[in-house]
Amino acid sequence: MRVIQCIVSTNLLLLLIGPFALASQDRESCYTVQLNVWPDHDQADAFLNKHHLGKDCVVLPVAKQYSVQCGMSATYVAAAETLTRYHSIAPSAYVSAIRKKSLALIYAKANKGTGCDKESSAVDAVLFPDSLLTEPIDSKQAVSALLQKTETIREKYLRELGNQGSFKGFYLRGQWEKDQDSGESQDTLALEWELFDEGWRESKQLLDKKKLETQLQFFQMLKDMHEHRLNERLYHQSGIENSVRLHLAKTRLIELSSLLKRYKQRRDNGYVTEAETQQLEYQVDRAKMEISQYSNMQQEGMSMLQFDLLNTIEHISTVDQPSLLKIGIRQSIDLKIQDIFIQRAEFFPAWTDDLSVRLYLGNRRLYGGQRRDNLIGARIRFPLDLNLKRRKLIKIEQNAYRDQKAALTLRIEQKIVRLLDQFRFQQKRVHNLNGEHALLQKRLALLGMQVKYPLAELATVPEKEIDQINMQMLLNLEEVLMARLATYDKLLKLSALIMTENLRSLVRD
Repeated sequence: MRVIQCIVSTNLLLLLIGPFALASQDRESCYTVQLNVWPDHDQADAFLNKHHLGKDCVVLPVAKQYSVQCGMSATYVAAAETLTRYHSIAPSAYVSAIRKKSLALIYAKANKGTGCDKESSAVDAVLFPDSLLTEPIDSKQAVSALLQKTETIREKYLRELGNQGSFKGFYLRGQWEKDQDSGESQDTLALEWELFDEGWRESKQLLDKKKLETQLQFFQMLKDMHEHRLNERLYHQSGIENSVRLHLAKTRLIELSSLLKRYKQRRDNGYVTEAETQQLEYQVDRAKMEISQYSNMQQEGMSMLQFDLLNTIEHISTVDQPSLLKIGIRQSIDLKIQDIFIQRAEFFPAWTDDLSVRLYLGNRRLYGGQRRDNLIGARIRFPLDLNLKRRKLIKIEQNAYRDQKAALTLRIEQKIVRLLDQFRFQQKRVHNLNGEHALLQKRLALLGMQVKYPLAELATVPEKEIDQINMQMLLNLEEVLMARLATYDKLLKLSALIMTENLRSLVRD
């Protein structure tokens, strides 16, 4: 009789705790070192053989790409220690999270062991599903590609403009005159060098102004493009969020539909009230509504870089604040625009703008004569108004722009501090929510043991408590994944602030 009771209890356990316990092996997280990604298996395998990594690493197919993964660790910290061994051959290597089952099978097939046995105190991370991975798309119309194209055009144009050179001020002057009364004529032919008025200096000044104006126009264009790139990334992230919410709604619908079926059976037997059944029916209808809603909205998948970054985002450390500030100051377009304004202030009108200096060399023939005279000389027109306050006015204008630079630098620092604080706060949320998920798993496992091995001294485990924990785990799953996306959002905005495209450059493993 006791054997029969155990069998019934075990079957009841399988019905009640759902896939959270049954799929625990598949949901366990491991950490590995990803060295690089190739579009072809042979390229990845060649890299593996070239560096003699066959003993510790495997080629893992992911979203029609092939990555070289090395080692399996139960914790991120252990994998980060392993990472240091590979930086010399793969500087861009990083720690990635992966489900234990998928990687363990590959390692077992390669006969390399696993090394991913977790201690009882270890917390499994709640990860995004592999179904969100998408194949790489090389879009030439993406804002990032257009931004790079604009930067290339700017550099080429300014280089060509610099090679253009300014007018040197040389003129060939010819003059012929005829006296209508006497019928005699005279002529002059000379080579003139205008140094100031309409000459070398003025031409050089106009070219320098053109260079500054062109740089200013390009910087304003690049500033707009950087803003467009951030908006494009946020747009893509909203598509990822829609895909995640659609996945979560489908998961909830499967679990709630199964639970509703059992609730209706219990209601007929008097174990569940009608109100509880109606509440569950409402949640099933709500899940269906969310599926319909998100199915008609923009859907986006994740690149491998995004996928790995999002699944390990609670562990990573950003580059320190002073280094981020240096990058932000160096990359800031607003500061570069202020530098152009400071340079442009030097073009304030000066007395030399009205100065005229001409050197000439030539010959001439005067009226009534046949002899030609060789000439060499200079002509100077000196302005009497010297505008002695010019330097003072320039200094006032430049100081105003320098004050603006100081204010912009301070704002960059403040924004970096704020985004870092928000990023770390979201990281702690992910940590805490993962911890809550682990506690729910342990509580579910404990209740499962009580169902499987009932003791007379303990009260019967209420089925509703197991149902409530399953529901809490569904809610917790959504909270963790949304917290990961919120943390990633702060990293995106930090990247946009210091105008760095590669998010990995902000991270220290």
